[in-house]
Amino acid sequence: MKHLRTSLTAALLVCAAVLPQASAEQLRSSFDCLPAETVLTARMPSGKKTLEHLRAHTKLGSVVLSNERWQKTLNMLQTEHEDDWAQMEDDLAQVGLEVDDFKHLFDGEIGYALLLEKRDDEFGPMLIGIAWANPGEQRAAKFVAALGKATELAAEEEDEDRPKPRRTDIEVAGHEVMHLAVPEVDIDWKWDDDDFDMDGFEEGFSTGLKAAGEKLVRTVSAAADDNRYEVYQSDQTNVFVTRMGGRVILMHTFPMNEGRYFVAEEEEKEIDFDEVSGVKNATAVLARFLQAHTGGANEPYVAKLLATPGLADAMPEGDTILEAYGDPKPLFTLLSETADAAEVKQTLEKLGLDGLGPIAMRWSMRGNMMESGAFVSAPAPRRGVLTLLEQPKVKPGVPAWVPATAFDYNLISFDLAGAWTLAKKLAVDIGGQGIATNIEMAEAQVQNFAQTDLSTLLTGLGTRHTILRLEPIGERDGERMSEGNLTRFAFIWQLQNQPAWETLLNNIAPFTAMTEGMIQPAEEQGFKGYRLNPPFDEGPEGSLMIGKGYLALSIGNEVTEEVLNALRNPPAGEAALVNTDGYKRYLEIFKPKPGFSQQFYNLDHFVGILYDALMMQVEDDLVDDEFEQIMELLPTREEMKGAFGVGGSYTYVNEHGLVGKGIVELPKAEE
Repeated sequence: MKHLRTSLTAALLVCAAVLPQASAEQLRSSFDCLPAETVLTARMPSGKKTLEHLRAHTKLGSVVLSNERWQKTLNMLQTEHEDDWAQMEDDLAQVGLEVDDFKHLFDGEIGYALLLEKRDDEFGPMLIGIAWANPGEQRAAKFVAALGKATELAAEEEDEDRPKPRRTDIEVAGHEVMHLAVPEVDIDWKWDDDDFDMDGFEEGFSTGLKAAGEKLVRTVSAAADDNRYEVYQSDQTNVFVTRMGGRVILMHTFPMNEGRYFVAEEEEKEIDFDEVSGVKNATAVLARFLQAHTGGANEPYVAKLLATPGLADAMPEGDTILEAYGDPKPLFTLLSETADAAEVKQTLEKLGLDGLGPIAMRWSMRGNMMESGAFVSAPAPRRGVLTLLEQPKVKPGVPAWVPATAFDYNLISFDLAGAWTLAKKLAVDIGGQGIATNIEMAEAQVQNFAQTDLSTLLTGLGTRHTILRLEPIGERDGERMSEGNLTRFAFIWQLQNQPAWETLLNNIAPFTAMTEGMIQPAEEQGFKGYRLNPPFDEGPEGSLMIGKGYLALSIGNEVTEEVLNALRNPPAGEAALVNTDGYKRYLEIFKPKPGFSQQFYNLDHFVGILYDALMMQVEDDLVDDEFEQIMELLPTREEMKGAFGVGGSYTYVNEHGLVGKGIVELPKAEE
């Protein structure tokens, strides 16, 4: 009961406050009021509207996210956990709340942000979190009353020898704010050093370790029973809560100065936890944030980020489901003001990270299409690690040899040899001659084993890295599928220097005898390499084969045969992925551009395989009864069929930075 009420109090703090000072019509979005010190933020404009859209326009929403299934879930919880559910309802009733109240937190915009605030005192920078939600005035008022009651209950249940939370009602920027100073506590155990002697290790490490563990449990239990411990406050978390109309705003600090307690203890000084935890600084941040809601002069963080060249074009259209933004500049600024500022600045410049700008991601709904966009600001000209973004472009399309059984196709264009050359240079520039010597030794070992240098070997691998996920084989209904039949992957490279890799694979042969048959030389379909056999006939089989200008790593039963046959004799007609209706549909709805990565997938197939994998866990008794109950709440495979369509993504680089685009088709709800 005590722990439940304590958790309830913490939950209420996120969604409750004191009396409102402004109506919703007068307020700007909290998302648009974040201060310049913000490092990362995310928001959901309206979870309620998104859910309504999915239910009305997609089979996924009408089947998986239906209100009927939600009620079924609640009924299961009430039936299977009757006592716990009744206790929770009773606890909520004591503070005037119901379970249904909490879902309204998602009626309007809900969001969270992390800030790094510089301090002008002896303490380091502060990490601050800001959360906000818009449950509406009626429920916000309900939460207000509940907060007061829950705080009273929690205070009554606190142990006398433990530091207690302290509540102070203050005014910040004309708004009534509740400040809670929450102690971070630790325990100082009072026991003798000889309680932890090392007796028993002479009989062996495992025996001694087990004996020591058992003695530790007995010692702690005895000390607890005899009250041979002291609870002390080591740090403090500050929580500030206020309410504007139907909006709830919560700001909190993170405990970051626990070491100050031990310093003060050694110097026999009292520690001011308000000062150490930055109450004054946090209050100033909150003041600027609150003022910005009604036209204050807070620097518009999000608006500034959205004005970053190239960012707006990278974001998808439609109704936003979720969006997130980050900016490393505040972190870099703080690092440049540390005692090692010159060294930090030099390292960032050598790595080229000083050219890194804002980062953004957004997911949106447009009809029955879920679209995504990602952007990393890295304007040209680029230096250091950012030059790795400039990879050879590949045109949209699937090679003719890819079979139709590949329901997930990935192509990544990446110059491994160039990356290794850059990594060596940066490592030496930053680490000095010691690092250079270690790299030379590692390259010499590769030279001795592969009979060529590492750069030549990586260049020979080529820049096109293909990953396939293939359809399962065997029974999908009735008889249980094996792991090897269910999980089937292939990694394929179009080689630029096949002889170099043939030499490397030949040099592996002498070591295969040590594997006791797990790795065996193989030659088939004009390819040569090694078969990988799972021990005790458990798990998927695999292979590493070379030939016809390709290197193929296969994982899963019968993947080797399927992949080698496709490379040797490309499939025709509908047996080729490029000719399937699904891939043609993907090109029609997405129209991908050239870039350094391409992906196509049939999500309907993937969900079916995921369902089979979950059922395997149930059939093998690898899950508990509660998980099986959850499985019963999920729609059947037949119900899920057709809830997802095709999808894919591509990534490219322009003069502004890295851009990623994605799409998932969610077929319409059945009439």
